[in-house]
Amino acid sequence: MAESMTGFGWAFVKETDFAVKVEVRSLNSRGLEISIKGSRELTPSVEREMRHLVRASFERGYFSIHVDVSSIRPPFLRDTSLLKKEVALYREIMRDLGLSPSDDKLLDLITREHPRGLEDEKRVSRAILRGFKKALRDLKRERRIEGRALVKEIRKRLRVIERYLRHIERTKPILIQKIKEDVANRIREMVGKDTERAWIEASILADKADIREEVVRFRSHLERFKEVLKEKGAIGKRLDFLCQEMTREVNTMASKLSALSETVVDIKAEIEKVRQQLHNLE
Repeated sequence: MAESMTGFGWAFVKETDFAVKVEVRSLNSRGLEISIKGSRELTPSVEREMRHLVRASFERGYFSIHVDVSSIRPPFLRDTSLLKKEVALYREIMRDLGLSPSDDKLLDLITREHPRGLEDEKRVSRAILRGFKKALRDLKRERRIEGRALVKEIRKRLRVIERYLRHIERTKPILIQKIKEDVANRIREMVGKDTERAWIEASILADKADIREEVVRFRSHLERFKEVLKEKGAIGKRLDFLCQEMTREVNTMASKLSALSETVVDIKAEIEKVRQQLHNLE
């Protein structure tokens, strides 16, 4: 099923001493673009893996990713003697800087800025990727839901276009016959009598106004459009191309058979509405 290019996904991963929040937004784009921002715990290797995961799951869209890693202060610190030493060290640093933070501020600074060891960095990286995968699944689900809504609206427009096409097919023989009779009458008025030549000339002009081939090609594009709409993956560009081809065919119909101009305008308006929806489709 087709997907929308717009959506939002998020995830929250909580460990004993830290928490990770990941948000992923996707917007319309001609290609695939990725922007990653967030906490300093985002290492180059983690970012590379995140970009790989996006490319493996999506083909089009602008992806804005934000990662926030926050420390969770444990109810009791691991080593009170170590805490006393750190408090004394931080107080000395603050005095040298001419600052006098409150006890709460000082404790918050110590627990937040306490350096992580290599093993802690690996744990954070794993948590970030775990949250990111969950956020991507959430985003993909949202894009599918919106995609179904877009496809439903597009199918509605296609049914309207088909009604207009059936109207053209019904009226085409009548309009061409009228052209033939009008031309023959004008020729008879000019020569003053009914001649075989008048009907030959009228038939030639009527053949030039025949839009049978354009109708067949238009219906072929329409059927192909409905088939592609059922496919998975990035289909928006292919469908947009088919819309261009359908527009070209109805323009030719109007140039050959001017009596269809009003109906052609209506069809082109519906095609444009379809194309507006396709701008949101992957």
